[in-house]
Amino acid sequence: LHNQCLEVAKILMQSDDWMAEFAAHPDLRVEDLPQGIRTDFKKRLESLPLDGGHGRAAPASLGRGQDTRVQPREPPKGFKLLAQRRPVPRSQVATFRPSTVSVVVQRCTSARVLMDERSETWNGIGRGLLIYISFARGATETAAGRTAHFLLTAPLAVQSRRSSGEGSGFGLVDDGTAMPVSELCGKGHEVGLLVVPQDTLCCEVGEDNLSLDYEHVCPQAFAAALYKAFVEALRAHSRTLVGQSHGAKLPRIVCAAFHGRHCVDMISAGPCTHVFNF
Repeated sequence: LHNQCLEVAKILMQSDDWMAEFAAHPDLRVEDLPQGIRTDFKKRLESLPLDGGHGRAAPASLGRGQDTRVQPREPPKGFKLLAQRRPVPRSQVATFRPSTVSVVVQRCTSARVLMDERSETWNGIGRGLLIYISFARGATETAAGRTAHFLLTAPLAVQSRRSSGEGSGFGLVDDGTAMPVSELCGKGHEVGLLVVPQDTLCCEVGEDNLSLDYEHVCPQAFAAALYKAFVEALRAHSRTLVGQSHGAKLPRIVCAAFHGRHCVDMISAGPCTHVFNF
């Protein structure tokens, strides 16, 4: 559980807005964070731009017992601290409200999707990530591209090693260290990405708190174009991030057709799911 908390914290650290809110809060102390992430957290705070109202952490050289609380700065225009936000009636809040793009990422040992139901043709990946993606109204190709870049650079995948035992059912086991897909591929590891569209991710809870509301789901024609742009961005960013160094391997990217029914078969050596709204 401790390692999973560190993993989530490392993912949140990639958001400038999240880090800025931490930096601007007078009661949050870097010293209170787990020791395994404290140093990197200080460096990340110090890397925030001073313009635009982002806060900056105290120098990382401060020793134990000294005040390491970050100095608050004026937040950027339109930016409000959590403590300053007024509570919203439950009837006006959806359980999950994505901005424009919603993604569910699952680690897998293998995964495949039915490409042609009549011929029973499947296509899939080995060890890697199963990605479900949905687009809400207002989504753009730029947002799709940024989402693709994030999924390749966030520590979502795990390095695998050959199992020394027998009878485990899998030839490879996870070593528990979360790493970006781009980094693993750059080191020569084989990583797969299986992408499946799922517009229900943008569903909201109705005003009666009982029904489901799909009003904000992007129209099919636009969503199909955004899905294509997302997959193309995954491939383009993969080539740029992984590079062509000796031993590097591009990730195997398999995408389901946008239209039609999607039958997915996935095997996991240990459930690990992340949900992101962009």
